[in-house]
Amino acid sequence: MAEICSNPSCSEPGSRKCGRCKSANYCSQDCQKIHWGAHKGACKANSQSSAPKANCYILRATPQNPDAPVLDNIANQIEPFNLSNLGNEVAEKRQLERHLGWKHSIEAGKFYDHTGSDKWYYYVYGDARAFNTKSGLPANEAAGLICHQKKVYGDIGIVRSGPVGSEYAEEFEKMELVKAVQFYKTNDKDKVFSQREMSRAMRGFGMPGAGFGSSHVHV
Repeated sequence: MAEICSNPSCSEPGSRKCGRCKSANYCSQDCQKIHWGAHKGACKANSQSSAPKANCYILRATPQNPDAPVLDNIANQIEPFNLSNLGNEVAEKRQLERHLGWKHSIEAGKFYDHTGSDKWYYYVYGDARAFNTKSGLPANEAAGLICHQKKVYGDIGIVRSGPVGSEYAEEFEKMELVKAVQFYKTNDKDKVFSQREMSRAMRGFGMPGAGFGSSHVHV
């Protein structure tokens, strides 16, 4: 049985959880907005965990420990990098270009996580030369697991994204991303993406209602 909506002026069942802290329940997005002023303090506290989070991570082409097999220790290649204008694709690109020394950037990939979610996905930025075999950039073997092409060169940046109305936390722990990348060592990225897209489409036909959270969408 669903809990009552967390908005004290509403007595409807709160069947949808706050996309950030997962501790408050709402019957509608309107009630979530009305209650935000009272909820935001608890939301921030409940969202905190012992592990640090970031809204973007860099997957380096060169591991911190070059003596270990690259795909056996993907965590060595991933480092946090917080974007100051998350949700603004142009600003995201410019910040990553400055940070990583790219002249231009491109969408290098999209991939779903390892847990079965179909409401959001990881979005990958890469150098405009990321798929150019003559770029002179170092090969990024781990990035080849999750990008549009298997041969990837240079560092890549990874954020979360999804369709308008999808529910997801923009900040996430490094190990969540590590597990997602490792998942594609044994699973075909394109096949998984197609399956999750179909799952989301079929769920949409069932009209379950849109989720809460960011409407951060990359096109």
